Amino acid sequence: MSSRSDDDALFFILVVFAIGLGFLTYKFSNLIGVDWETGLEMIGKMTLVLVVWGVWKKFNPYSDTTLWPVALAGLFWAWFPALDVWAYQENSFSSLGSYSYQKTAVEIAWFGQWYSKALILLTTIFGGYFIDGKVREI
Repeated sequence: MSSRSDDDALFFILVVFAIGLGFLTYKFSNLIGVDWETGLEMIGKMTLVLVVWGVWKKFNPYSDTTLWPVALAGLFWAWFPALDVWAYQENSFSSLGSYSYQKTAVEIAWFGQWYSKALILLTTIFGGYFIDGKVREI
């Protein structure tokens, strides 16, 4: 049985832990120049990728399957929201002097385009497996 003081202590620890995680997310977001929500999304995706990779390594310790290129690509995937924010910020200064209410198309920087993200993602995976194959030959 748990007592009331044990429940209060656990609640206090969880609140302090949540506040600490929120503060770290805030500092991380400010460090890389994105808003808090984007930083939280990135941290969640990176955590998901690392947990899935860790679970795979835990339950398949003798597997010959190399997953580090996929995990590295997953970490790059976690940075997609930040790339989107940075791509829009880079070209947002051109419309600051405009006072018209017309709809204007916002040009996105090259690293925010879907095809450059896909190319880098695929290059990370295939390049990682190529490097892994060359290292295993040695």
